[in-house]
Amino acid sequence: MRDFIGAGLSDTKPNKNVINIIRVLVEDKDSTVYIPYSYVKDRPGKGKDPRVHFPPKDAGRPMTVVDIVGHQERFNFSVQCLVDVKVEYEDNGMITLADRRVWRNYHIIRDGELVVDHVVATLSKSAYEDLKEAGGILYLGDKELTNGFAYDSSVVYTVRFNGIPLVSSNWARPNALSLHSMLKDEAEVSEELKQAKKILKESEEVEPDENDSFSDIYKEAVEDYGESAGKEVNCVVYTVLTNPGYKSPKYTPLYEGAIKKDVKDMKIRQKDLRFRCACIKWAMESAASNRRSPYNWSDLYQKKAGSSRYYQETLVEIDDVKHRLERCEFKKTV
Repeated sequence: MRDFIGAGLSDTKPNKNVINIIRVLVEDKDSTVYIPYSYVKDRPGKGKDPRVHFPPKDAGRPMTVVDIVGHQERFNFSVQCLVDVKVEYEDNGMITLADRRVWRNYHIIRDGELVVDHVVATLSKSAYEDLKEAGGILYLGDKELTNGFAYDSSVVYTVRFNGIPLVSSNWARPNALSLHSMLKDEAEVSEELKQAKKILKESEEVEPDENDSFSDIYKEAVEDYGESAGKEVNCVVYTVLTNPGYKSPKYTPLYEGAIKKDVKDMKIRQKDLRFRCACIKWAMESAASNRRSPYNWSDLYQKKAGSSRYYQETLVEIDDVKHRLERCEFKKTV
């Protein structure tokens, strides 16, 4: 699925990391993951749809893990999930409950800290073998499962993340993993997506969701009242600066009616590129904190006196052409 980060989970140290464990759960569509209820919180800044009913607290929340999402600025990785719910519908004066699913994102890593140290799951045989062979990850209650335990499809297993590196040190190789090209591609996809969405808005067309292939999704009616400020977090952004004479891409649909499909495809591409770049960037930031940075960065400087943003630059090559790579670090309150 994401070959750029290698074969995936194994018992060797660089490949045995939290992101690769999550990959096992994401890339195997026959596993069902449950987030322990102690980690489940209402979304900040969101109201509640009174028609939606989640399972009781004691039952946890069964969900299908669909994807991994990486944040552009913060050292955050979350799982994008479909959660089973009951939704109220009125029929001839009677309220009935229908089975539906709603979207949720649950942080596994937030601002460089592991915030969910385990999940529980029913696993396919292949996912079971991958997790068991890596060692120190798969448990039945408090007992670690070793090669002496046979697979059982009816068992709810515990998958533990604690004590395991968050990302692989092997990913701190920007040239080998094409980071610079992906940063440039992401910026261009984002620009074309912005233009395409503007065309849709002007034509009063409904913007498609990248996950609208699921037929049983209920779109919640919630009021967004904003996040309450309070916590200051560290942010880092990498940007490939354009050279003189660079022309921004211009979105042109190939045929009439193609815009909705193009928007959906670009959203998927954008999300995938952002995840890939986040994996590599935070592996490099971790390496830099251990004085093993792959870059020869300039000294920190400010573009505006008194600004809270600090910049560094270095030269990189994309398709044999020199470009400036900019690193910006700053703090913001969330």
